[in-house]
Amino acid sequence: MKISSKEQLVLLLEKQESGTSTPQEDEALNQWFEEAPVVRGLTFASEEERERIDAEIHARIADQIGEEPDFSQVNFQNPGQEKSTVPFRKKWLVVAAAAAILFISVIGLRYFFDSNRNEMILVTVPTGISQLPVTLPDSSLVWLYEGSSLRYPKIFGSGNREITLDGIARLSVHHDRRVPFIVNTRKNISVKVLGTVFWVNAPELASGIEVGVAEGLVQVNTGKTMPAVLKAGEKILYSYGDTSYARQHLLPEEINQWNGNGMIYLNSISLNELAVLFKNMYHVTLNFDQGLAKGQRFKMSISSTASVDSTLEMLNSLSSLRFKRNGKEIQVNK
Repeated sequence: MKISSKEQLVLLLEKQESGTSTPQEDEALNQWFEEAPVVRGLTFASEEERERIDAEIHARIADQIGEEPDFSQVNFQNPGQEKSTVPFRKKWLVVAAAAAILFISVIGLRYFFDSNRNEMILVTVPTGISQLPVTLPDSSLVWLYEGSSLRYPKIFGSGNREITLDGIARLSVHHDRRVPFIVNTRKNISVKVLGTVFWVNAPELASGIEVGVAEGLVQVNTGKTMPAVLKAGEKILYSYGDTSYARQHLLPEEINQWNGNGMIYLNSISLNELAVLFKNMYHVTLNFDQGLAKGQRFKMSISSTASVDSTLEMLNSLSSLRFKRNGKEIQVNK
């Protein structure tokens, strides 16, 4: 038996505290605490955060115990030697369980399981960039079109993958049947998927929303009518005015249009707008003096599969600026 979720851990702690746990459940708890405080399989924002939480767990368990644990009853030198470890294991399990309950209520839920604490990221595609690839925390890919905005958490919660779209996007969602992926749009309309390729066309001033599916299944929920389930090769047109919708079959040319040709077109964008592209496409930062940005415009096309170095080489050959990369930083000079 192995503890694999927060819910299972809390349930076993409650049973152990009430004296109703089985020997197998006690052993599972004991194994969990032997592996603590580094809880495998949980997501941290950074290695520094993991180490900080690790230290906090140690400190709180030490506070609960009030003294260093007695390791004298544990035979580290010869595991085969018959020497009881039960008194130590039982004592440590009880105090560790108490510390864990305290930690989970005070710190653990806040850091490990509460997705509401996550920093929200807002990406807006500047005018002049035809589409911008945005990689989400679960490796799903969103192609965000010119003038559109996307809002998503830096880290998805354990049971939640939810983003907010204002505009037009094509999405390739990483499959996870346990955690549905939800796209929220204007007028409280949402699109729910498990893993598929689809697009959502919901610009700000439009009179309705269009959702089309290239692969898989999606569910469109308007909140007023029965959810519509679309399969591959179908689209739905929903009207905000009379709350009606029409289901249609996709034409081959529509699918080809939305699939794109793998090119990103830049139409006279500024250096600041170029920085947005590099930040989201390559996860690197352009460093430059704002005075340098005046009068600089870039008009070119970039393959979505091009590396950051090949794109920089192109910029160096086409512009009067020099782009020099150092890891995740790119210095821009005359």
